[in-house]
Amino acid sequence: MPRLFLAWIVAWSALALCTTRLNAGPSGIESFYTESICRQLEEIRGLSFRSNVAVAVQAREAFAAYVAESIEIEYGEDRGEGYVSALVKLGALEEPVDLTDTVLSLLENQAAAHYDPRPGHKAYYLLATNAPSFALDMISSHELCHALQDQNFDLHALTRGSIKSIRDNGDRGWALQSLVEGDATLVMTIWAALRQMGAENDRWAKSLASLSLGVQAGLTFEQLVQLSAVSAELDPSLQGLSMSSEELESAPRFFVQMLFASYFQGAVMVDRVRKEEGWPAVDRLYASPPASTEQVLHPEKLTGQRDEPVVIRLDDAFESLGPAWRLADEDVLGELGVRTMLDVWLSGGTGEDRASSHAAAGWGGDRYCYWRNSENGKDLLVWRTAWDTEADAAQFMVGYRSVLPVRFPELRKVRRSAPGSDRQYQIWEVEPGRLLKLARRGKDVGIIDTTDKALPGMLWE
Repeated sequence: MPRLFLAWIVAWSALALCTTRLNAGPSGIESFYTESICRQLEEIRGLSFRSNVAVAVQAREAFAAYVAESIEIEYGEDRGEGYVSALVKLGALEEPVDLTDTVLSLLENQAAAHYDPRPGHKAYYLLATNAPSFALDMISSHELCHALQDQNFDLHALTRGSIKSIRDNGDRGWALQSLVEGDATLVMTIWAALRQMGAENDRWAKSLASLSLGVQAGLTFEQLVQLSAVSAELDPSLQGLSMSSEELESAPRFFVQMLFASYFQGAVMVDRVRKEEGWPAVDRLYASPPASTEQVLHPEKLTGQRDEPVVIRLDDAFESLGPAWRLADEDVLGELGVRTMLDVWLSGGTGEDRASSHAAAGWGGDRYCYWRNSENGKDLLVWRTAWDTEADAAQFMVGYRSVLPVRFPELRKVRRSAPGSDRQYQIWEVEPGRLLKLARRGKDVGIIDTTDKALPGMLWE
């Protein structure tokens, strides 16, 4: 999934916000953009549009080109091949995928519209021209909120201006996307509640929005799939606007959950800030965005005295590798990424999601590097994680270790540290010729996964 911001609306997520069906207005494409929605958004958000928003219908081919261009900007010529390989090695993906094809499939099947903040565009593009009028209005409230954000905070500068930082730290990119999408999702939900309840019920509309978003942010992947199936059955007019439950189940779970969280965990975060300090405090987040998904998942770590992530570097690991080794990818997974990675294997919707949340709680920082050897084809993943306490580190080790028999049914123990050692580790042969080492020293946990049998000893031994 691109770590850069792409301002689209996910139809099945947005439409699920309706607790009751909105009254349909006039049919036709002219109803999807109205001056009245802009005025309503200004009232809700406390910001003003500085100019009219360009509006157009966009062909799917043009949208696909926009997504492909964003992926190339973020990942360069390899279009994320190294990133995907690293995610497979980490266990976030069960198998390799073509990133561009996967993202296009995921988005084209469910994107109804998007706002393009690039200079020379600055436009709201509608993709789903066959949407019911009530859905078009709701989509407009979300995308026009992005236009409102852009005119006040310059979304292009906010996202593309920090591209080097986001390339170096994908978790920071997801946190930034959670702010932008969470803000728009919260405003859209308040707008929808006001549409149903009347403008005089502002306080109740905000309360209803908070309740609705909190419920949806807590959905498991399995519940999300069930919701998609039920929504299609209840309202056949929504079919074609969203992914079917079968398509959701077949999509890479890691990407779906990360995208879903950026909307709804992001909205819960923004709502928490709004309720505590008002919309001006949300405005200030654009000047000082959340630095990690930990701060998104735990807004109390964002407001007041911030809990900043631990910065981890693995530059020293280069010194022990020969010239044939090439760095294919380097990134930060973050608390949300760790939780989602564990969910890929601890799935089922019966409490395993809570187990992954517990195992990821107490995250302090992480970084992984993935190398390939150009001469012999071997590879190496080094992943270092820092935790708030030793108990948090031990809890993560338990959660990670519980995943291994599921990922590698034929794994066998190779060796382990001596009892009582201050540097605990265990090494498994998870597949023929592939060794995985899990090690802990105090509050730090490290993982080495390699097909070079000479390398597992390079970490804490």
